[in-house]
Amino acid sequence: MALPSLSVPEFETKVPSSGTPIRFRPFLVKEEKLLFIALESKDQKETVRAVTNLLKSCILTEDVNVDKLSSFDFEYLFLQLRSKSVGEIVDLKFGHMNEDDECKHKTEVKLNLQEITPPKVPDENSRNVMLTESIGIRLNYPSIHAVQMLAENIDDNDFEKIMKMIELCTQCIFDKEQVYDNFEPGELSKFIGDMSQTQFEEVAKFFSDIPQLKHKIKWKCEKCGKDESIELVGLQNFFT
Repeated sequence: MALPSLSVPEFETKVPSSGTPIRFRPFLVKEEKLLFIALESKDQKETVRAVTNLLKSCILTEDVNVDKLSSFDFEYLFLQLRSKSVGEIVDLKFGHMNEDDECKHKTEVKLNLQEITPPKVPDENSRNVMLTESIGIRLNYPSIHAVQMLAENIDDNDFEKIMKMIELCTQCIFDKEQVYDNFEPGELSKFIGDMSQTQFEEVAKFFSDIPQLKHKIKWKCEKCGKDESIELVGLQNFFT
């Protein structure tokens, strides 16, 4: 005799960068096991791979390309998924922020995932950077995979990483007459290399101002009574 099927609830949230509503289901025990293994490994690459697979499995809304989600969309959607799957409260432990502090006690801090608000995202026009009075570049926010890929290229200096990030995130070049979004090999790299220093700095500023998922938590040391606080930034930070 076949066992009865277990029903799975559905929830809805919004993609921070677009405000688009999406439906999702909680992840299952077998899926949580793979996530737990990745988080325990402390390997950022494995964690991102596990979360990517979870989002692909659990997002029910069609035409959501998880691989192209911005890094902050990716992180926020996962926190929403984790909140509805395992629970809203995450137990963390923190010592004193000053490593020279005599008290070495670690205090258990409860983080409520529902208190984490999505980052504020500028309007669409902020993605257009004018290089001259008539020529501009439209940029996409980098995906979590693009950020990770550049982080892995430890031999690249900061300038090379920004160059590669611009190339990865360029949606199109435009002028008063036309939009250029189909590039020949090397063509976009040459265009970026031909920018003046001022133009390059304007484009680089877009990446320094990218919205981030952040949350500040405060606590009092259980042993010495000292007040402490920390700002959590990025996916791994919320579960360490």
